[in-house]
Parts: sequence; C-alpha cells; structure tokens
Amino acid sequence: MSKHILITNHSSSLNLGNAALLSSTIQMIRKILGEETYISILTNDPSNITRDSRINVVLDPLLVPAYFRNQRNLKGILVSENLAITNLFSNCDAVVVRGGDALSSVYGSLSFLARVLESYPSILFKKPLCFLGHTFEFLNSNTFLDSFTEKLLKKELQIASFVTVREQRSLIQLRKLEVNNRKMFLAPDVAFQLRPSEKNFAENILHKTLYKEHRSIIGVTNSYSLYHFFKTSQAKNEYINLVAKILDKIVTDFEVEIILLPHSFIPNKDDRLLNLEINERCTKKAYIHSLHEVFNPELAKALIGCFDMTVSLGRLHPIIHSVSQAIPCMGLDYSSRMDGFFDSLGMKGYSMNFTEIASPRFMETFERIWSQREFISEELKEKMQIVETKSAETMELFKNFLYSSY
Repeated sequence: MSKHILITNHSSSLNLGNAALLSSTIQMIRKILGEETYISILTNDPSNITRDSRINVVLDPLLVPAYFRNQRNLKGILVSENLAITNLFSNCDAVVVRGGDALSSVYGSLSFLARVLESYPSILFKKPLCFLGHTFEFLNSNTFLDSFTEKLLKKELQIASFVTVREQRSLIQLRKLEVNNRKMFLAPDVAFQLRPSEKNFAENILHKTLYKEHRSIIGVTNSYSLYHFFKTSQAKNEYINLVAKILDKIVTDFEVEIILLPHSFIPNKDDRLLNLEINERCTKKAYIHSLHEVFNPELAKALIGCFDMTVSLGRLHPIIHSVSQAIPCMGLDYSSRMDGFFDSLGMKGYSMNFTEIASPRFMETFERIWSQREFISEELKEKMQIVETKSAETMELFKNFLYSSY
C-alpha cells in the first residue's frame, strides 16, 4: 500500500523560490518512497503546480490571495476546502512542513499566524510532523498576536520528529523561543537538491536573447518584495533609477551582457514588470535583456548555470542555485536570510542590506567578486562537497522519518 504524504506551507509556485522548495521536497519524497507515493499539497494558490495522477492539490482558505480570491466563489470554497483539509490530515500518513522563511513575522503578523495554523491540525490528528529547511526570524514586536503565534509554533516544533533550519541564526531564534527538541539540525536548503533542466534548453534561450554571444553574462534577479520596502513613490522611483545606472555601469566597465531573470510571476508581485521598468531607464539596452516567459524552477536553475556571475536583488534562491553550480554571486536582502546563508558557508562579504545599494560598498563588492570569479568558483566547488555531505545526512533523517510513519 502506497504512502500518503501531506506537504503544507506552500504559498505559490508562481514564485520560483517556493516552486524550487516544493519540487525538491517532492523529489526527495519520491526518491525515498518511490514514484507511486501519493502526495497532497496544501496551498493558497494552486497556479503553476506541476501535477500528475499521484499529486493532489488542495486550496487553503486561510491564505487565499486577493488576485485568486476574485476568480472564485469564496463562500463555496470556505466550506468545501475546509472539509477537504480535515480529510487530508485525517487520512495522511505524515505531514511535511515545506521549508522557506514563511514561518517568520517578517511578512506580517496575520501571515505568520495563518502559516502556523495551517499545519496545526497535525497535532490534533496526532500525525508525524517534520519541518524541512526553514528560516525562523521573529521581530520581537511584543504584540499579543505575535506572542500567541509563537506559542502555537513552539508547540508544533516541540512535538516534531525533526526540524532542519538553513542557518545558525534560526537555531538561535528557536533557543530564544525555548524550543526543547533534541532533533533540531542545521542543514542545507533543500533546493540544493533540485535537479536543473537540460543545459541545452537554457543555452537555446540565451542564444536567442543575447546581442553578442562572446561577452560574459551577468544574471540579475530583481524582487518586487524588496521594491516594496521602499515606502514612498519617490523612494521607489529613485531605486529603479539607481538599479538602471548600476546595470549601465556594469555593461560599460566590464563589457558584459546582462540577463534580467524574473523570479516571481505572481500577478501583484510580477518581477517582469519591474525588470521592464528598469530596462526602459537603461541607456545600454542592447546589452541588457529581460526574459518574459513563465518557466519552472528547474529551467531557472539551468539558466543560472550558464551565467558567469549572479547579482540577486532580494531573492535568496538565485543565490542558492548559483552556489550549487559554482557560479560566483552577491546579493542584497531585506532580512537576514542571505547573511545567514553565506555565514553558513563561511563566506562573509557577499551580501548586504538593501539600503546599501547606493553606497560605494555595492560596486566595490561586485568588482572584487568579478575580479576573483575563477578563484571563487573553485572555492564554491569545494564548499559544495561539504553541502552534499550534509544534504545526504538530511536525506537519511528524512528517510527515517518517512519510514517510521508507516
């Protein structure tokens, strides 16, 4: 009899970071239990999820976004989907809380609460539970709602069969929360295990896009999430102008071509719109290209594998895909994720807060990494051997968890 595994904490596969985490988790489950394993996915947006006859997708009414809610009869789904969710938890063999940084107060108190509540029925139905590859970041707001949510999360973490986090800082956060679970481990992001598409698919896309194929390629990912951290329309406008000037400078000074790689296709957070606006303000348009297709995380990883360097403005998984393929990279972030990620690799000075984009440090960091890119690539290959060893240990933990739930 095949096993039934429930995956929670999946928001939208129109965000390639979320999609990479989901695809990697499914690949891990099927590698251990076999292709016939039945998998249910609890999500607030079923768009763009690759399905087959052994994958069931159920909408979580707690987290239905406005752009999707407008297309549905909300009263109908609030009844039917809640019944489906009850059946999911009742009938599944184990619950896997998909990784990422959604179980944090960074994205707001209500989102934090809804994400924690989503997997809470696993306690009520006494189902084996694990947390696979998380970032925990609590903003110490001291509000009643955040305190209440943290208590619920603590209870889930206490009874979990095991918990893996992506950086040391998250372990510190959990200790501050006084989570007493001996099976909490530091482990690589599960997206390290994502299998990229065939390289020739990516090469064909770039061949059709590039102006001069002999030039080196810099991949740049922008983020609407980071963009929205600039609160006023003036600040947003200045940010777009600044990014355009930086891209022009990189093209001129280093004689490269730039690929603007979208990472989110969510209607109200579509990176392609931001990329087009930035591209319109560039003067070196012939050498700066925006990709417009909606593609999957496997192809995104293959594209990144063709770059000579990646610059990520607010997206963690392009950094992970770069490191996993020994592509030198740097990033800006609006939280501590990238700092924590690079710290876990013993690599300081590769990321900074988004407010530093206007500082000399940004271009100094770019120039340093670019000038040392061959050395850094070799260094990343060595570090990936360590990552692969730790990933194998995580797979063994996960295997024991899945087998013990029979």
